Formats: sequence, structure tokens, C-alpha cells
Amino acid sequence: MNKIKEREVFIEDCDCGVNHLNKYIEGMLIKPDSDVQFSTALIEHNDERDLWFCFFSVGCKGITDKHCFFTIHSYFNELGRCYSIKDGEESPFKNVYSKDLYRISRDEVLRDSVLKGVL
Repeated sequence: MNKIKEREVFIEDCDCGVNHLNKYIEGMLIKPDSDVQFSTALIEHNDERDLWFCFFSVGCKGITDKHCFFTIHSYFNELGRCYSIKDGEESPFKNVYSKDLYRISRDEVLRDSVLKGVL
């Protein structure tokens, strides 16, 4: 059975220039065959709420052997809920994680048939 183990919740000032806070949750998805570390950012701007996910891995076959992560942005528009793979530099995680982590780009995810198939 899969389960989520919450590790840490923290609140940070937003870097958008408007005085408000954003909530970050770091945790671990526990699965029978492997565990996946993740971060989630709950971002509010101009009465809009966005959800960002950051998934970590020890290497990504065909892309890098380094510790790495990729990001997904979830938001609403006129069509409903949308999900988009984003570059790490576009995410609220851009200043949070070590420069030693490899940031898998949107283009790398879309070029990789395994990652693209999973997402």
C-alpha cells in the first residue's frame, strides 16, 4: 500500500514582491517497491492558487546519474485544472534546493519516453 509520510511543513515569504507567505510541504511517498521524496508549494497570487510539485531522484536513466529533480505546475484556467512540466528556474523551488542537484528541464522530460509516459 502506498502512503505519504509528511516530514516538514514550512512557511516562506514569497519572492514576488508582494507581502504574503507561501506554504511548502516536504515528504516521502512510501511505495512497496521504492520511495519518492517530494516537495509541494502552495502559492497564492492575485486571488489565484497554484500548486507546484517537485520530485527528487537519485539519477534519472538516460538523463543524469546525479541527484536530481523535476517540477510540475498545477493551476486552473478557463478549461479547468491544468498540469504542466516546468523548468526548475520557473518554479518557487528555484532558490530552495542546492545547486548540486541537477534540475531536469522540461525539454529533457518531454524527450524521454519513459518520463513522458509516466507523466
